[in-house]
Amino acid sequence: MIGEGLMIGAAVLLGGITVRYIQKHPFYKHSSQKFKDAYQAKLQHALQDQFSANEAYWVARALTDHLFDFGKRTYEDHQVELRKAKALEVLPSLYQYRLEVPMALCQQLVSRAVELKIHNLLFFSHMRALWQYYLIPAGKLTPNLSKIANSSEYDIQLKQVPTSMSDIARFLEMTQ
Repeated sequence: MIGEGLMIGAAVLLGGITVRYIQKHPFYKHSSQKFKDAYQAKLQHALQDQFSANEAYWVARALTDHLFDFGKRTYEDHQVELRKAKALEVLPSLYQYRLEVPMALCQQLVSRAVELKIHNLLFFSHMRALWQYYLIPAGKLTPNLSKIANSSEYDIQLKQVPTSMSDIARFLEMTQ
């Protein structure tokens, strides 16, 4: 009887510690994590033609981290670090998978930037690169971000991305 009570008590204690750890992990710290998780799942599925299932998971995770965390590391993971170079090789052709509508991805990334409190310069350079990879609209094509609280600075930054008429035409052609 005492032994069973100790076992149950230890299990409850261990479960509580595990739950507390999970709640503190960066994956569960921000509400925009749901966008990141959904994108990673789509990307993993798309990469399975190119990589083994395990490798596709880790490359997708590394690339999704890069996109949604603005090139910053928000946590440590050895497997992700090992695949970072492969992930960045996939980035230029990522638009071809059509994983997310560019306007929706843009809004998701702005929501994420607000939550992570991304510095304006980092935001601008990251989003400009994603514009050049045909992943998000910018400049004159910037979507309405007014529904995203505290996004006005990011809205200004996106609208300042240089876009010529030929850039816009090429973006529209590549994303249709």
